[in-house]
Amino acid sequence: MKRTALRRQSDKQRQRTRELGELGAHIIVYGQINKCEVPQCQYRATYLRLDSHHILERSRGGKDNAGNLLLCCRGCHDTFKTLSPVISDEQAFKIAHERNLKAGIPDDLTGAMLREQRHSTLTN
Repeated sequence: MKRTALRRQSDKQRQRTRELGELGAHIIVYGQINKCEVPQCQYRATYLRLDSHHILERSRGGKDNAGNLLLCCRGCHDTFKTLSPVISDEQAFKIAHERNLKAGIPDDLTGAMLREQRHSTLTN
């Protein structure tokens, strides 16, 4: 019994990770992101080397949506986990919102919504 519950949780986590990856890739393509979004950082990367940082952590009620994600390099992502992050949450939300506005991406877009859109396109 216990193993089944653990497997379900693992599958759910894998699905969340896939959806978050799809959302990050969507933001990168439509937002034409080719570098870390932290203003002080000059790191240029392909999308495979950018992390999706939750501005408001999921444990504090943050969502897996475009308005709550900042795409940053591993170094900047690691600093967000310290007591002295590179930029404030307010600055990060502003950067994410302006990026989404410029690219025509709704702030509330999620990976699950992208998957549904793709599925409905394929079935029609």
